[in-house]
Amino acid sequence: MAFSSTQPNPNTPLQPIPWWREYWWILGLIGVAVLLVLAFLIQLFVAARYPVNQENTWNAITPGYTTLFQVESRLGQPISKTRTAEGTKVTYTSPFKAIPHEVIADQQNKVVFIRELLPADSTLTLEEVKAEFGEPDMSLFHTTIAIGQQAHVFLAKGVVAVANLSDGRIEEKWYFEPTTADAFMNSWGKDLSEDGAGPEEFPAPPEAQL
Repeated sequence: MAFSSTQPNPNTPLQPIPWWREYWWILGLIGVAVLLVLAFLIQLFVAARYPVNQENTWNAITPGYTTLFQVESRLGQPISKTRTAEGTKVTYTSPFKAIPHEVIADQQNKVVFIRELLPADSTLTLEEVKAEFGEPDMSLFHTTIAIGQQAHVFLAKGVVAVANLSDGRIEEKWYFEPTTADAFMNSWGKDLSEDGAGPEEFPAPPEAQL
């Protein structure tokens, strides 16, 4: 029996390499870019699905819902960004140059706490807040702020209203996820107490004493 073998014709042109094999790395980069754009769009759409005007919402930022990425998209670049035990704290210009607004996000970059400084000419009073929210669950003093202020905690609303003791004017508002008294006191209320001791007073240095 005769066997025959077919030898390749040296004059036969080589088949071209498919273009996608030559530029596979470019396709990979394009794929990554598309995924990043989709992730950005998904975040924007998800942001519209949660309530943006709750009692504990500030500038369309709601603890438990808004991400740090969304905060910076809405408010711009913060004046500072630092790591804290809770996660990340960013600050923004407030009516008081020395004391900024604060926003704290957890390890997953979800906002968990906001501190708002109201302007000096604000007319919001504690009585108005009570008319809206009812009686506070707790009325406490801050151990590191002025003695003349008292923090009124509305746990179910996720709001603390810091009022001036002399006229009841609200000077600060804190926003957090609605929680229990124990959970609040172990987190955002850890520097609050019932005794109203106020900041500890240190003696002036000898050369400054009268």
